[in-house]
Amino acid sequence: VAVVGFSMGASVALLYASGNPVDAVVSVSSPSRWYVRQTAAMRRLHWLIEAPLGRLLAPVLGVRLGRPWAQVPVSPIEVVHRIAPTPLLLVHGDRDHYFPAEHATALYRAAGAGTRLWLEPGMGHAESGVTPGLVDRIATWLRPGGWLLATVGDEAWTGTQDNWLDGSAPMWWSHADSATYRSWLKQAGLLIT
Repeated sequence: VAVVGFSMGASVALLYASGNPVDAVVSVSSPSRWYVRQTAAMRRLHWLIEAPLGRLLAPVLGVRLGRPWAQVPVSPIEVVHRIAPTPLLLVHGDRDHYFPAEHATALYRAAGAGTRLWLEPGMGHAESGVTPGLVDRIATWLRPGGWLLATVGDEAWTGTQDNWLDGSAPMWWSHADSATYRSWLKQAGLLIT
């Protein structure tokens, strides 16, 4: 079973694989650490989260915000080394407007043996930056005959969801619709069961 994640889901995949047995891990556009303010997009996001006026303005902008984490989880860079020797693929775009490519290179340097880093020219952030060709390359990287477990969105959407899975922290989402994902997976030669 391969664990695949995009953006915040990529960091969740890394955290999960650092403590659970899996056959492979694909992390696309993961931050290496939390509370990053390197980019204008992340500074805007943090302003919405932290400023009293930001929380009032967020719904007007179509952004749903949840409560802050009750306990900050360990950051991906602190645990990525535990994934080895499991094969790990880190994919990151050089035009990611949320997390610069240095996040991927930092994760790569911290990871153990069996890690691959693909810095993709012209790619933006996460699902919105992924092309069918990249999905095909990721599918080729995964072991033939293996299973890919992918959790994807049903409808295209970007935002947050409060109390996701009855937790106290908001879940951040940015994804395409299910038809687009199915199309990408089929074009990559994967069998959907």
